[in-house]
Amino acid sequence: MLRLVKRMIFLSGGALLVISSLGKVWPVESKNEYVGSDQCAVCHEPQFELWKNSLHSKMYQKSDQPGAILGDFSVDDPVRSFRRDEVAYTIGSRWEQMYVTRRNNEEFLLPAKWLIAQKKWATIDDTHRQNAPISKTCHGCHTTAYNPETNRFAEMNIGCEACHGPGLRHVQTRTPATIRKSQNPEVCGACHTRGKSKEGLDYVVKFDPQANRLIDMMAFTQPEKETTKSWWSNRIERDRHQEYLGYIRSRHARSLESLQQRAKLQPAEVTPKCFTCHSSEFHMAKPLKRPDVAGLRFGVTCVECHDPHGRKPERAQKRASTTENGLCLSCHFVPKVKGHLKEAHHYPCPKSAARCIDCHMPVTGLSASTFNIRSHTMQIIPPHEAQQLGMPSSCNNAGCHSNKDFGWLKRAYETYYSHKVMLRAR
Repeated sequence: MLRLVKRMIFLSGGALLVISSLGKVWPVESKNEYVGSDQCAVCHEPQFELWKNSLHSKMYQKSDQPGAILGDFSVDDPVRSFRRDEVAYTIGSRWEQMYVTRRNNEEFLLPAKWLIAQKKWATIDDTHRQNAPISKTCHGCHTTAYNPETNRFAEMNIGCEACHGPGLRHVQTRTPATIRKSQNPEVCGACHTRGKSKEGLDYVVKFDPQANRLIDMMAFTQPEKETTKSWWSNRIERDRHQEYLGYIRSRHARSLESLQQRAKLQPAEVTPKCFTCHSSEFHMAKPLKRPDVAGLRFGVTCVECHDPHGRKPERAQKRASTTENGLCLSCHFVPKVKGHLKEAHHYPCPKSAARCIDCHMPVTGLSASTFNIRSHTMQIIPPHEAQQLGMPSSCNNAGCHSNKDFGWLKRAYETYYSHKVMLRAR
């Protein structure tokens, strides 16, 4: 790959001109704090190339971009009531794709979506999203630096500055201190969540994780006694885009706190090495720049398992494959866990079967009309509980034991895990 050579020229008035060896010019106005992902590519080409092939870079596309429209418009379909030439933008590129049209100087969702894996059309049943312009429902997370007051954004899609913050000062100074780089799970949680902002929008507005707390700016959906669209009644996620809300209920989110408490009670047993697995903030820092353990703020966060820049060919941008359990075992390597893997009834088993995530992160969320989104609460769901609540269990999801009825599942579970059969109190 041809590598760019960069020159940065500061002009009068604070404007900046970046010129590559290929002659490409990026004008950056000082009045605009956001410079765009192309600007980041000048110095961070490897990360940019990963991002360019990620789902983040293809979340919101113009319909005339090559390959943007995935739906089949070649034949009439009773589910789809609109034509291809009515589509101005697309939303999504992996599981399902929605279509946007322009009307009265606003953008609105069209009434059908394309299910990518199933290769078929499905109606959009959400009347709220059908009737509201996407500036009130989608733009806050599918674009970068969206301002609802002006109905403008700095960049289409989820660009570098959506997570790292405005980049102008960083471009001008070229120092790490002028760009946001954090393992704070709220950076991801600002979009991978459900609820209402203080402004009544479906997304948080002008959130800065260095200055704000997400919980102070957004009212999250909450589990209730009965199953709702967003939650199962056992406090497990049921809707998509709630990974953060599941995560904050998990032991991963509390891993640093639990280790710090143990250090107070048994200080001799806790060493700095322990924080490598109990804090992403500690683990991901360069060895000579690791923060003092007393000042750590975050436990195991999203970026421990997921690479936000992208990681081909992993569709969920995981840092390592879960097929051989390597991602989980990089931290869960104690003899008790390894012993369980060797002695559990479902081992040995065919390659890629009975992975850690199949039991501990069962699919409980709906997307594209099927259960295919894994829970992030890290809770095993026994078949007894699943049958009572009418939800998937850890035993028959993701292709495991899918041909078995609840009677068989319950008998097998009682045989091998009888001490865990009772419904868990949460």
